[in-house]
Amino acid sequence: MKYIETGKTRSDAKRRWKFMVDDEDYGFLNQFFWQVDREGIIKTRSKENGHVLLTHLLMKPPKGFEIDHKDRNRLNNQKSNLRFATSAQNKMNRGPRKDCKSGYKGVSWHKQRKKWTTRIKIKNKYLFLGLFEDIKQAAFVYNNAAKKYFREFAYLNNLLE
Repeated sequence: MKYIETGKTRSDAKRRWKFMVDDEDYGFLNQFFWQVDREGIIKTRSKENGHVLLTHLLMKPPKGFEIDHKDRNRLNNQKSNLRFATSAQNKMNRGPRKDCKSGYKGVSWHKQRKKWTTRIKIKNKYLFLGLFEDIKQAAFVYNNAAKKYFREFAYLNNLLE
């Protein structure tokens, strides 16, 4: 495993990142000028194609597929950490939204009942999983449902905190 640095010009000094790649990909990838956008996506420019994503250069996804980082770390671009995923599968592996007040994916506060509510989104519909006094119990129930419905793409809440 080797590291490649992004933003090698002085104007990009604030936004420099180092990302991981496999040894066999280092020579090819190191010839490009890499940037990280606001969402943390690593890309380069090409005269022919405009912006080219690092993950697409590495994996060449078939039509209708995206590249998912198994460990959710966009700086870890070793092929063992990348896999093909549909858009829906890629969303299954996302963590809680930035505006999530509970800190757990799938868990929110129910004002009227004064309890934690848990739900999971499956095929664009929400499945209600229950109301709970304890926030960790609600997160645990979400984790079990995520394992059942999302399998290897499931994002699991960290209950050790």
